[in-house]
Amino acid sequence: MGEEGSFENVKDLSGTVWILDPIDGTVNFVHQESYFAISAGVFHNGEPVIGIVYDVMHDELFSSLKGEGAVLNNRRLSSLSKNSLNEALISFNTGWLLKDRRLERIVKRSRGTRSYGAAALEIAYVAAGRLDAYISFNLAPWDIAGGYALLQEVGGKATNYDGNALNFLEKDTLIAANPWVYDEIIEVLNTNTN
Repeated sequence: MGEEGSFENVKDLSGTVWILDPIDGTVNFVHQESYFAISAGVFHNGEPVIGIVYDVMHDELFSSLKGEGAVLNNRRLSSLSKNSLNEALISFNTGWLLKDRRLERIVKRSRGTRSYGAAALEIAYVAAGRLDAYISFNLAPWDIAGGYALLQEVGGKATNYDGNALNFLEKDTLIAANPWVYDEIIEVLNTNTN
């Protein structure tokens, strides 16, 4: 399954499915010649087995194998450690604030925000502990499959914005995060303030 023409042929994730994105971060590729990646996620019967995110310009290869952990250029990534939202670095496109003003509460409580413009890299950065959460409102399966597999191997959490499981068959929203930060983000989003 990939952006270049095979997406509509995949109706479910039974068997082995490769989910590929040859250039995640196309706008970055065109305008900046940096912060883009090749991404692949291999799923078997709906479960991630292999994750690969390769940052071409920085020569960083993030990879994972189910049950074997995740590595960055042959250096094993540690399981994510406990962190809180007030110490967290959160990544999302600032335009999403116009879509959901509750994100302002996340910004105010966090240490800071960033936006790299390449979903696969941003999820890989969460897996590596460089970011604590990544939020997006419009991602295809090939944008997130490789990073999702990585995140699973270090104890991260990823759902859609409503807290539901990702299905990898259609575009959806995403929260990918350190599990403690994830819980705080969900709590903040669900707190009713007038």
